[in-house]
Amino acid sequence: MFPSNGPRRVSVRREQNGAVVVQIARKSDWLMYIFMLAAFTAAFSFFASVFVSPFFRKPLSSRDLILLPFIGFILLWYFIAVRVGMWRSFGVEEILIENGMFSWTRAALFWKRKLELPVAEIEAIETVTPWHDLSNHVEFVTRGRRSRIGDMLRRDETYEVADVLRRATRPQE
Repeated sequence: MFPSNGPRRVSVRREQNGAVVVQIARKSDWLMYIFMLAAFTAAFSFFASVFVSPFFRKPLSSRDLILLPFIGFILLWYFIAVRVGMWRSFGVEEILIENGMFSWTRAALFWKRKLELPVAEIEAIETVTPWHDLSNHVEFVTRGRRSRIGDMLRRDETYEVADVLRRATRPQE
């Protein structure tokens, strides 16, 4: 198993009104991901100049169209790398469970997503902790759809988040 080093990223708070707030901070090695993103952008620029330059040297011919799938492939991988790099560098999450509503906000710089749903729609909450500890996260299922909370959490944080969410979403007896 790989070691789960680094500072804690998860904080859990119980408010006076009974609300539960779970916050997941960004990774501590965010600077490394920014450098990796810059390197990937430089590699993308080089490959783009190699594959796109024939289109501008001479009039477009049907022989040059063979390069279009390569350009699409490179663009696809670049956008995947940008999304992963932005999330790993700047991604934060906040979960608020209050008055029977589950509110989950994810943000990475200018990319923000919010999910709100009644607690009763949550069918299951599961921990996913592979042997390598590199993608520990919590999954919850709503209407047959799985969603991931947290990315690269420490193993103890993964269990803690799942336990807090299970207790907060359990029907009161």
